[in-house]
Formats: sequence, structure tokens, C-alpha cells
Amino acid sequence: MSIKDAHLQRLSVALKEIQCICTESIALTSDNPCVQKVCHCLDRVFLDGLRTPSRGYWDLLVELSHKDVIREIKASRYLLTNHGRARAWLFRALSESLLESYLASLAGDVPLLRKFYEPHALLANANRTRLLQTLLAGLEHCDLSCVSWATVTFLDVGCQDPARRDRHRGDTESSSSGSLSALPDPAEANSHPQASSTGSSQDQQPPSSSRSSSTMPPTDEQPDEPPQQQD
Repeated sequence: MSIKDAHLQRLSVALKEIQCICTESIALTSDNPCVQKVCHCLDRVFLDGLRTPSRGYWDLLVELSHKDVIREIKASRYLLTNHGRARAWLFRALSESLLESYLASLAGDVPLLRKFYEPHALLANANRTRLLQTLLAGLEHCDLSCVSWATVTFLDVGCQDPARRDRHRGDTESSSSGSLSALPDPAEANSHPQASSTGSSQDQQPPSSSRSSSTMPPTDEQPDEPPQQQD
């Protein structure tokens, strides 16, 4: 299975999870793990095959979307990168049930596709794009009107699935508080194999401290021989 087909398969599973929990009496929100997983999968789809991956797909969305949508997202003080703004757009499009429509517009604009995507990109493939639209059509009976990007706090870092996001958040908080549970950075661990993740002065001591204490030369306060007991 190719990476592109794997993206679509994971998205299909995530969408089925939403369909299973949707009822007429339940309106899903951004905090729902299934909603976050869908946006995570869609993020991978839009990132696939970009001509300039480092810039993300925000520039594409600026040309594809209505100016009011772009203006609202750019006005946020909490979105500091174009990657975060693009992921916020995903949540908004999902809440308005417009993703399928946006994809249809993108598929019909060949010059726009060629401007931002390589020929091998997932969204540049007509068959995969139609399959993607078919998958998203399954959300038509789900109430996603309460989904809001404004309540999601990790968009600049990544549109992750909830389990990975919580691990990242826990590691960051532990590191900032000096907790013993903080995980070391892999690069630092390789360059300093004996350094502890807590960075304590005790962990930086040589491991042979017990041997050095036994060979330490005597001082005036500690004579070589114990004093003889007087009769």
C-alpha cells in the first residue's frame, strides 16, 4: 500500500468512528478525539506532495477560500504560523460541512493545483480526490456545527491525534517543571550518553565515586592506623 492510500485509509477509519458516535442528540465539538483524528488525517492529505513543504498549504487556502474566512483566521493572536492557520481552516471547514465543496473547487482548478502541488501529490490525482470527496460525504448526517478551531491549542505544533498530543503536552510540562518524568531530547542523549534527563549535579558525578573514596589518601584528621588502646 502506498503512503497516499494509507492516508486515505486512516481517514476512512476516523470518519467511520465519527459516524458511529453521531446521533441526533449529540453535537460533536473540537475536544472530541474522533474530530481531532479526522483533522489530523486531513492535514496529512493536504501536506502530501506540496512543492514547498516548509511553507505548508496556507497559501493555497488563501487563494481557494473566501476572504472573510482568511481574514478571521489571520486575526487570531494564538495562531503564530501558517501551518497553524491552515489547520484552523480545516476545523472551520469541517464545522461548516464545506470540505467536500472545497475539494471539488480545487480539483476543477488545474492551474492552482499545479502551482502548489507536484504531479504525484494525492490531491493532484483525480481518482484519489473523488474517493476523498466520497469519504467526506459520509459526514452529511453528523452535526459538526459546534466544532471550532478557536478551542484547539496545539495547531501551531501539529494537528495530532489526541494520544500523541497528550504525550507531547505531558513531556513539555514535565520538562519545564524539572520533573523526574521528563524525557531527554534524543539528540542530547546521543551527544551526552551519561547525562541524566533531570540534569542534576549528582547524576553528573563520575560513576566510580565509591572506588575513589577507598583509594583516597589519608588526611591529618584521619590517621593511617587506628590509635592503640592503652592498658
